[in-house]
Amino acid sequence: MMASNLPQYEPALIRRVVGKAFAALVPGGEMHLIGETLHDDRNGPLSAALWGLNEAIQNSTGLAHTESEVKGYLQGAGFAEVTVHPFVPGVLSRIAGRKRG
Repeated sequence: MMASNLPQYEPALIRRVVGKAFAALVPGGEMHLIGETLHDDRNGPLSAALWGLNEAIQNSTGLAHTESEVKGYLQGAGFAEVTVHPFVPGVLSRIAGRKRG
């Protein structure tokens, strides 16, 4: 499980961490990434948008990621059955995937 403030990190770093998690897992293992994500239409939730705005103001490389972008990070590493679940509705999402095997 990776629980963090996703908007603090740029896509390349998230991909690298997710890739390392995939490599470390045994077949059948799961990864659950919990964090603030935007809906795919980028129309909320407000907390994820504000995190992304804060990163821009601070001149950070982080940004607000959409649910589909985070799913893509897991799928790109090789995870299957990647799904999005509300964790704290309106605030945090849990994106989960499984390593085949």
